[in-house]
Amino acid sequence: MKIVKNKPYYTYRLLKKNPTQSIEQREEITGIAIKKHHDLKRLYIELSRPQEDFPTTILLKDNDIDQFNLKEGDIIDYVCHPDDVMLGCVLWKHRVDPFPIIEEQSQKVASKRISPKKARRAFLPIFEGLNILTVGGNPSLTDYLKEEIEKRSGNFIRLRGYEKRPTMVAKIKSADIVVVYTEAISHEAMYLTKDICKKYDIVHTFTKNCGKNQFVKRISSLKKKLPQKNAYFMIALSRPASFFLGKQFNQLTLIISK
Repeated sequence: MKIVKNKPYYTYRLLKKNPTQSIEQREEITGIAIKKHHDLKRLYIELSRPQEDFPTTILLKDNDIDQFNLKEGDIIDYVCHPDDVMLGCVLWKHRVDPFPIIEEQSQKVASKRISPKKARRAFLPIFEGLNILTVGGNPSLTDYLKEEIEKRSGNFIRLRGYEKRPTMVAKIKSADIVVVYTEAISHEAMYLTKDICKKYDIVHTFTKNCGKNQFVKRISSLKKKLPQKNAYFMIALSRPASFFLGKQFNQLTLIISK
């Protein structure tokens, strides 16, 4: 021990490792580009892992931003717990040489404006006929989610998680797909949503932070889990007439009454 400016400083050295104590687990992801969430006005990164279907969005902490003087476009290394990428922090900031700036020509080509009607036609109606419900979540974010769903002909339903129980149950039962934002909802509302979805076999998922682009991808993936309403009818048509009416019939005549 030594005293520096009236403060004690101690020197430690390892004598023997304790074999019964597990080594702290950590996972390092290198070369991640920082992006800026223009809706939330926050810096974030996206982590893509083999065991996950979609990349995970992680909002950077203020102390990491201040410590490394981070900004949009920076390249960093991120360290986290292997079982939960949310439990992590920025480990290193890489030096990135700036690209040479090429001056634009003075004559610019006039851009063609797309009318709102034509812009809406650019989105395929992939959510047509679907009632998509979000429970919890940031109100400013859910406004953008509503826009993304309705662009694709879906019906967007929203629950803050503080409504009365009958109201919540009725809206949950009317939904085809339910997305629960666990970081902006009470435990009581989250468990109620989970129980109702399981009881009525409603496709549902839980997320901590899912932006609008990831939201559309996740809904598209969950849509595949929905039951096919016309599956039995298609199987029936694939059978020959003799399967239904006996071997003595070779064809099936359908009489449609008006």
